[in-house]
Amino acid sequence: MKNAFKRLIGAMSLLIMSATSLAGCSILKSLEKSIDVTFVGGDPFTTAHVTTFSNGLTPGYGGTVTIDEKLFGWTPLDEVHYSDPNFDKEYVPHNGIVRYDDIKDYAVDGKVTLKPCIINRSEIPHYYLVVGWYAKTATSGLDQKRIDKWTVDLKNFLQTDVGATDEEINNIAIRAYNGDVASMGGKINADGDVDVLVGVGNNINSTGNVSIKEKQGNIPMGGITRYIARLTDFPVSISVYEWLKTEAGYASLA
Repeated sequence: MKNAFKRLIGAMSLLIMSATSLAGCSILKSLEKSIDVTFVGGDPFTTAHVTTFSNGLTPGYGGTVTIDEKLFGWTPLDEVHYSDPNFDKEYVPHNGIVRYDDIKDYAVDGKVTLKPCIINRSEIPHYYLVVGWYAKTATSGLDQKRIDKWTVDLKNFLQTDVGATDEEINNIAIRAYNGDVASMGGKINADGDVDVLVGVGNNINSTGNVSIKEKQGNIPMGGITRYIARLTDFPVSISVYEWLKTEAGYASLA
């Protein structure tokens, strides 16, 4: 009798757990929103389906990009310019990931069409130095206040130790990158001009898929330790990277 009672209790428990699980799935399903995406000229595929709980992949572009143009990715807008204040939010990288939040504001009846985001290279500035920093403060330890203070130290270093001219000092870009590691890496790759990264993790060249020359960890930033990475072989890139490994280089970030 006792064994039969135990089996009955066990069966009832399983039924309750199954019912609870099904109810949970139903609730999640009711909360899920989705968008069907069409990529004009996508290669090797032209569609994706994204939801609030699952991302989609973005294809490459099967059309022609001339030597005077640069492909950044995919945009829902008919016209995009590099000088747009929110340019980095107006496209998603090609051969990357598209998220529901990236395109939800442009969807109509659950559908959105993305066109290739191609910019004429004459619109794109050429900088003396480009430094990228991971603007996800909870992860990188960095915020705008620390970066602004560090930028002063950087420019002093470049003038006194590297011999940079006033024109070169005024032609430096300090660029914030947001999102998770994969989306950050996609943006860095799309820009294609970053020399040095600060505040990144050891996975910048794996999960982030960013091609780097070298990286080093245990650099104090915002009370934690993070990585720096060098992406180019320009002399100024090497100088800044080596300086960042010294206490003078990372003092304002620590």
